[in-house]
Amino acid sequence: MLLMNAGHAGRHKVTDANGNYNFSGLVPGDYIVKFIAADGSVLSTANVGDDAFDSDAGADGFTGCYTLSSGETIDTVDAGFSETASIGDKVWVDSNANGVQDAGEVGKAGVTVELYTCVDEMPGTLVDTKVTDANGNYNFSGLMPGDYIVKFIAADGSVLSTANVGDDAFDSDAGADGFTGCYTLTSGENNTTVDAGFYETGSIGDRVWVDANGNGVQDAGEVGKAGVTVELYTCVDEMPGTLVDTKVTDANGNYNFSGLVPGDYIVKFIAADGSVLSTANVGDDAFDSDAGADGFWLLHALLGRDHRHRRCRFLGNRLDRRQGVGRQQCQRRAGRRRSGQGRRDGRELYTCDMVGLRADTKVTDASSSCN
Repeated sequence: MLLMNAGHAGRHKVTDANGNYNFSGLVPGDYIVKFIAADGSVLSTANVGDDAFDSDAGADGFTGCYTLSSGETIDTVDAGFSETASIGDKVWVDSNANGVQDAGEVGKAGVTVELYTCVDEMPGTLVDTKVTDANGNYNFSGLMPGDYIVKFIAADGSVLSTANVGDDAFDSDAGADGFTGCYTLTSGENNTTVDAGFYETGSIGDRVWVDANGNGVQDAGEVGKAGVTVELYTCVDEMPGTLVDTKVTDANGNYNFSGLVPGDYIVKFIAADGSVLSTANVGDDAFDSDAGADGFWLLHALLGRDHRHRRCRFLGNRLDRRQGVGRQQCQRRAGRRRSGQGRRDGRELYTCDMVGLRADTKVTDASSSCN
């Protein structure tokens, strides 16, 4: 440090192993002390408490003016130094919305990240703003030790994943409002665990139509079927789970479930007029019917920005009630031959399955009918 007064050239001292220093043999008068750290560490905030224990040097290293009288000793001129800290890491596209950075999930560029002081676990003063780079990375450096909160803002309308579901180095840390919890940075600390996952919502929907010829395909001239109830469920172990939402087809037979979190879903179609579902999956998936005889259609892994279009057709004529809800039509097309079980005595073995429900196993007779 450097000691100066109006009548004398500056005098220098270097602190000892314990950080102590002393200028002695001084002529009574007015003096200022300056502290200089060669390692780039930063002076603490001055004059925050008891003068015997707080730091007295401003950001430029200078103290205020001290007046020494004859024989006086002043031993309260102190200075605190700290190393700056940093906080940051990555924002990524959480394609499966599980809140964890999985292999293959990429960084999300262009996300605004704001850093605030943390006051009583709440955002205080805005300290700085960054934008994630091409790999989704960001970093706030040169920070004074203290308490901070980070906020993530995606301009494209994508949604933040659930926070704090696993290892803090890999999970998402921001709540639904974009704010993290409070992080305390110590001198020299570099916190690289503050991440955020974003996903885009998906949608499922399309059309229900009157399958006048019962062939399971939307042919020219076949009209939409209004008033059909369509239910959306989560899919748990190939079975319908929680009911997510319900729609009713419009005048043209259209329906849509939007704003969906990536995941597994099942759709169910219900016609109140007693009409019967056509045979499922007989052709081009864009135009054939997708629901089994029980009305369910299974969808695995709807991903962010995924918009599935699913059609369902009902036969124009009433079929045998044995083909109604809760029973799968046992047709050769719908059956699945078990591996290793071929023809035996002119008969083939098929298993009739419904989405989420294993039906009975039958053996077709010589005419291929299923009883």
